[in-house]
Amino acid sequence: AKYSLSDLLSGYDAQIMTLDGELVATNAGTYRATVELTNSNYVWATDGDALAAEQALVWTISKVQIEERWSNASGKPIFMIPSKYAEYVQVVYEYVDADGNVVAEADLIVGQQYKMVAKLSGAGAENFEITDEEGNVLEVPTQSSSDMFTHGQTTNPGDPNNPDSPTTDPDAPPQPVGSVITREDIRWFQYAAIGIGSTLVGILLVLIAIWLTECSIRNLRKNGNGRKS
Repeated sequence: AKYSLSDLLSGYDAQIMTLDGELVATNAGTYRATVELTNSNYVWATDGDALAAEQALVWTISKVQIEERWSNASGKPIFMIPSKYAEYVQVVYEYVDADGNVVAEADLIVGQQYKMVAKLSGAGAENFEITDEEGNVLEVPTQSSSDMFTHGQTTNPGDPNNPDSPTTDPDAPPQPVGSVITREDIRWFQYAAIGIGSTLVGILLVLIAIWLTECSIRNLRKNGNGRKS
């Protein structure tokens, strides 16, 4: 938004005053201007000594404050930007490993834990600041409230019939995605292997029994033919 000093001043009268300096601004910051009485029939009202006709003005555009809020619905912490500010400011993340080293997103290792650090980005980023719940400005990059997350894992779906309905239940164990394999998966493979193996053994035993039966029948027929001759 564009702000004009003349609109912000209380009691400003363009017929007897003039403004000079930084009079219009759009970005957060501190600006300086002067206001001067141009009609000698007027003086500044004071409780003491008379003031010079020209006076310095300092005016400030404050930064828009965004309260720190994170969502884990997608499986990893995401810093929430109110939708009304989405076109002006975005968030970029840094990933920090357990040893405090910054790791590029492309170098994240599945199963390893990383801390996410949110930084404001975009053309309007300088006009925003992040605060805590009490309104205190956070001077350092904001860290995820969930502290650490495991790359490649997400939370359980809240509705098993609806994969787009995740749960944020903190007690829900993470489920693997991508190439992550858990002990539960290994157990499932073991049970499946045992079941398939048992089935194959059973089929083999049936085939052996059939083969033995056929062999017995042939021998009996052969012995019977020998007696007749």
